[in-house]
Amino acid sequence: MKRCANLSINLVAITAGRHLQLSHPLTGKMSIELVHGKRFCEVLVATFKFFWASIILGNDPGRRSFTLSSRGASQSVPRSILHLHPVRSVSMCTAVRLTDKNNNLYVGRNLDWGVPFGEKPLLVPADWTWQSRHIGAIATQSPIIGMGLLMKDMPLYFDAVNEAGLYCAGLSFAAGFAHYNDADPSKINVTSFEMPLWVCSEFTTVAQVKEAAQNLNITNDAFDPSLPTSDLHWFVADKDQSIVIEQTAEGLKIYDDGFDVLTNQPDFQFHCNNMRNYIHLDGDWTPERTMRNAHLTALGVGPSVMGLPGDPSAISRFVRVALLNASYPDQDDDADNITRLFKTLNAVSMVKGYCRQESGDFEYTIYTGGFDSTTGTYRYTTYDDPAYHTFSFADAASLSAPANLK
Repeated sequence: MKRCANLSINLVAITAGRHLQLSHPLTGKMSIELVHGKRFCEVLVATFKFFWASIILGNDPGRRSFTLSSRGASQSVPRSILHLHPVRSVSMCTAVRLTDKNNNLYVGRNLDWGVPFGEKPLLVPADWTWQSRHIGAIATQSPIIGMGLLMKDMPLYFDAVNEAGLYCAGLSFAAGFAHYNDADPSKINVTSFEMPLWVCSEFTTVAQVKEAAQNLNITNDAFDPSLPTSDLHWFVADKDQSIVIEQTAEGLKIYDDGFDVLTNQPDFQFHCNNMRNYIHLDGDWTPERTMRNAHLTALGVGPSVMGLPGDPSAISRFVRVALLNASYPDQDDDADNITRLFKTLNAVSMVKGYCRQESGDFEYTIYTGGFDSTTGTYRYTTYDDPAYHTFSFADAASLSAPANLK
């Protein structure tokens, strides 16, 4: 790995004179063009340093060049110039898992966007058969509840959980990170819009999902010509663990999620490495300190978490929610753990006026939803109504087909 102008760089291959769509964790997609007319076998791709921070703050003029040395070129090319054209893309979502002392599961997510999708409580009964685009007929093993849309009799879940307590949520993984493939006859082919329903229909534990996903292929099928594919990665959780499933151009990857949280792009491994920058944060009270002959007392609470990022980017939200999920004191009863889950998600919720999308709409938390395995209840709040709205598996008992609750 080489370094140039404070860029961390990885190697990919392109051909001179061709454009390649790559992605960056802060700015989104970049069109990269090799200016010199030579074949260039290794192109160095920026990931995250000071220059990119200036782009996200709006200080970049919109086009910059860097001279990068090549290695292993098929022709002698001492230097080539890459022009990087950032395309800003912002999308927000956060998911969190926690358990109580009795190993009961509390799990949920924020759905953040600039406009609502028409999402409602979505219930699927047990023993209901649906047609997977590639697998064929699949029968649900138990009722499934969550939030989503019912389109053409097909449940499209933003997040879902089955009666065994297996939860799956799709979160935005945009800016060129998500990569879907054509169907592969040697793989288990599942579309992006089927993922939560497939997980909750076929499995009862994360361990089962993890094993099956070793042969999983997320396909590029759109649900409908009017509803193109969404770039997503998935947070899958039960009372014992959580995992992250991502499919990029490098292939499908399954990560054990020791933080029990997920936000958005860049990839999960980036977030894990980035957390190493914040291991000094602990939330403890630091009342006083002596430095040589100077005695200092704290101005108030908070010095031990100074440096905690507060911006709405996925990178910063991951740090905040991971720290809070780890440091929130254990709670004894169901009500307090429900409060813990929702307060943790509220700590990274979006308020209108905070972050504007390219469309001009302000991003905001459309809903916060959470499942409590103690009572088998799903609760949600909306931007305009902070009161809990509840439904449970019992509400699906009388159904013969999927239904949105009014």
